[in-house]
Amino acid sequence: MPTHEGNSNGACCSFPFTYKGVEQNRCIRTERNFRWCATTNNYDNDKDWGFCPRKHKHCGAQKE
Repeated sequence: MPTHEGNSNGACCSFPFTYKGVEQNRCIRTERNFRWCATTNNYDNDKDWGFCPRKHKHCGAQKE
């Protein structure tokens, strides 16, 4: 799904992704209850992210 805001310029979520050493398979929530995801497979290393859309949208096939 395409993201908004964050630092990834609308890139798609990358599932699964690693956050704090734990594999995540869906958008996770911040302390303020906003849903976000990493846009690479390893947030711990890359720190690339964006907020998840409220309505589920799909991205096309991604090149890795």
